[in-house]
Amino acid sequence: MKKVLVLIPLLWTLCLIPFYKAVADDPNDHLNLSLTKTAFIKKYGNLKVYYEPYTVKEGEWLWRILADRYKIPSDQRSNLLHLLKKLNPTIPNTNKVYPGQKILIPLKLETAETSFAPTSPQPPSVSVKEHTVQPGESLSTIFLHVYKVPGHLVFNEYTKLFHKLNPTIKDPNLLRVRQRILVPVYEPISKTPPFPSEAKDKAASMKTEKAVPFLAESGTRGIKDFIGTIFKDIGDHYINKGNYYIPIPGRGELTLDNETFPILEMKSGRKVIIDVGDQLPARVEKLIESNWKNYKILNIRNDEGIESIFNKLSPLSGYYSIIRGDNPLILKGKITIKVWADWIIFKDKESFIKNRGYAVNFIGKNDKEAPLAIKDYIERFGMRVIDISLSGKEEHRQDQKKGSIGGEEEIITLNSSTNNELIHALLTLIDQPFTAGAKLPLLSKGNSGFQLGITADIFLKRGVRDCIISLQKLPHDMVEILTENEFRILEVQKEETQESVISKVLDFLGIGVSFSTFEFDTPGKGDPHNIAIAIPGFLFQENNLSKILLTKANVDKNIASFLREKGIKAVRY
Repeated sequence: MKKVLVLIPLLWTLCLIPFYKAVADDPNDHLNLSLTKTAFIKKYGNLKVYYEPYTVKEGEWLWRILADRYKIPSDQRSNLLHLLKKLNPTIPNTNKVYPGQKILIPLKLETAETSFAPTSPQPPSVSVKEHTVQPGESLSTIFLHVYKVPGHLVFNEYTKLFHKLNPTIKDPNLLRVRQRILVPVYEPISKTPPFPSEAKDKAASMKTEKAVPFLAESGTRGIKDFIGTIFKDIGDHYINKGNYYIPIPGRGELTLDNETFPILEMKSGRKVIIDVGDQLPARVEKLIESNWKNYKILNIRNDEGIESIFNKLSPLSGYYSIIRGDNPLILKGKITIKVWADWIIFKDKESFIKNRGYAVNFIGKNDKEAPLAIKDYIERFGMRVIDISLSGKEEHRQDQKKGSIGGEEEIITLNSSTNNELIHALLTLIDQPFTAGAKLPLLSKGNSGFQLGITADIFLKRGVRDCIISLQKLPHDMVEILTENEFRILEVQKEETQESVISKVLDFLGIGVSFSTFEFDTPGKGDPHNIAIAIPGFLFQENNLSKILLTKANVDKNIASFLREKGIKAVRY
C-alpha cells in the first residue's frame, strides 16, 4: 500500500509510527476495526469489549505491541491498560511479558443495553467512538454539539459513562487540545452494529441524511472536495492535486500528497490541512503546528456531519466569524432583505459590522433555491449567496440560466414632478382614458345668451359616470351644480403628498389598494434557504391587468424580474 507521507532523511529521529495495519481497513480508527480474524467478546458491567489473542514475539513489550501492531497513540494507551488488566487477570505485571506468551488485546468497545433512570421509558442505545479534542471544545460541547446528546442526559448517564470509558482522566473539565478520548455516542434509533462493515451496509440501505450528504455518493474524497468547493467559492485556494512541501527547521522537509491531504490556503493567511479518517500521525501534526503557526490540521471523522465540520473550521480558518444561520441576516435599506442560510461567513470584523459576507446553503435534490437575479441583487450589497449541491456538484448558480426568469426587464418610472403629472401617469398606467383641460357645458337657456360651463383639469368616464379630477378647490356652488348634473368630483390640492394623491385617485376610481411594506419570499416562507424581499409601496390591481406594486424604492431589473415571475409589475414613482 502506498504511503501518503514522505519524510526527508533528516527527520529520521521522529521515529514515526507506521501508517497501515495489514488486518485493518482503517488503522487509525482504533474502536472500529474491520477484522479478518474472529473477534471475541467479554462483558464488564454495561461494557462489551471485543478482543483478540496475540502471541508476544522476541524483542516485543506491551507498549511496542500497542504502538506498532495496533497503532494505538501514546495518549490512549493508558486507557487501554485498564482494560488489558481486566482481560489478562493471570498476568500480574502487564509491563513484563515474554516471547511466546499469549495476551488478550482489546480492539473495540461498545455499551451493552445501558441502564437509565426510570424516567426514561425508552432509553436510547449508545456506542463508543474515539474523539480528538479540538480548540475551544469542552466535554459538554462535545456531547451537545458534536454528538447531539440530549441535554438532560449529558450531566447524568453520559458523564458517568465517560468516566468508565476514560478511567485515567481524573477531571473531565481539563481536557487538552488534541487529546484523544472515548465518547459514548447517542443513537436514538438503533444500536451500532458490532463491526463497521455491517454499519456501512446498513448506512447504504438508509436514506442519506442532510447532516452527512457526501457519504452516499463520493466517500472520503467527496468530503474533502465538498469543503474545497465551498471555500473556493469565497475566494480561498483549494489544493487537491500534486505534492505540497512544508519545510521543517533543521533543514527538514515534509511532503504531503494533496489527493490524500488537500490544503485550504485561506485569505486570512492560514493553511488548513484536511485530514479525513485521522490518517496523519499525531506526532507529525504536532511537528507541523509547533513549527508553523499558520498551519492548522482539520481532523474529520469519516462519518462526520456538516455542522461538526464547520464548528471545527471556525477557529482554524482565521476568519472573524463562521456561524450557523439560525436567525436571518437582515440587510436594511429602502428595500429590506432577510437572508436565511445554513452558514454565514464573515472574513473580518469590518465585514461583520457591514454585513458583507457569504451565506452558504447546502442544497438537496428536492430543495429549491433563490433565483439567480435575487442572488445578483444581494451581491451588490456585499452579501453573496452560495448554494452548494449535496450531490457534490459545483455551486448551483452555474446550472441556472441567466435568462431563466425573464431576461432584461424594463423598469417603468412615473413622471411625478407635479401632482398633475403624477395623476396623468397613474391613469395611463392603469389604461384609464382621460382628457386634460376638457370644456364641459353645464347650464344654458335657449336664446337668452346665458350658458354655464367648466374647464375640467382632468375628465374621464368610469363606467357610465362622468368624473372630474380638479387640481384646485372648487366653489361650493359649482360643486352643487356639478353634482346636480351627475358628475363625480375629486379635488386634489397642490400641497398634498404623492402618497395621498395616489391613494385618493385609486379610491376615487374604485380600485382596491393597500399601502404597506410587502414581503415577497423566495423560494418560500419557512424554507431554510429563504430570501425575503420587503418593499414599501402601494399594491393594487385594475381589472384583468397584472398586480402593480407602486413604490419609491430603487427597484432594479433583478427585483422587477423576480416580481414579474410572481405576477406583479414593479413601478417606481
